[in-house]
Amino acid sequence: TYSFALKKGICFSDGDSVTLEDIEASITAFCDISIDSEYTQWLNYLDGYEEYRNGMGDRITGIHIEGEIISFTFIRPHFSNIWAFLVPIQKAEALNTTSGNVAAYILEGNSKNIGTGPYFFSRMRESSIELEKNENYWGEKANNNIVYIANSNPSVVAEEFERGMIDLYSY
Repeated sequence: TYSFALKKGICFSDGDSVTLEDIEASITAFCDISIDSEYTQWLNYLDGYEEYRNGMGDRITGIHIEGEIISFTFIRPHFSNIWAFLVPIQKAEALNTTSGNVAAYILEGNSKNIGTGPYFFSRMRESSIELEKNENYWGEKANNNIVYIANSNPSVVAEEFERGMIDLYSY
């Protein structure tokens, strides 16, 4: 069993406070049978995962909220259990108002999705993804927005780098 207290002052990118119910709803959402995600493989040892995923329960019995503490109980020790906490956190109210179609909410057009990190998804174009700095981020503030551009032409990348248009390149 892992138990956590939520740090005070953590907000979503829209300024709303993150709650323990948001964390529970987000992890539960990725246990839904309609979700095919890399996160699912890290949640399968949560107590009650199989029952919930197979429609035999309405909640994950291994997730408990008591006061200011949220606990996660796993059915067996495994090195990957800690990875369950990498699930992106969304607002419980948004996940609970999807008429039972959690997969559609999570997987469609990320423009509805908000986060708690230093950046949030802004726009996706044919060959780029734009992230805006989150002014409501609870930690160290980001300096600039980020634009990820997919370009495999080395001469174009080199030219853009020399002009100061690229800060980082990966191949």
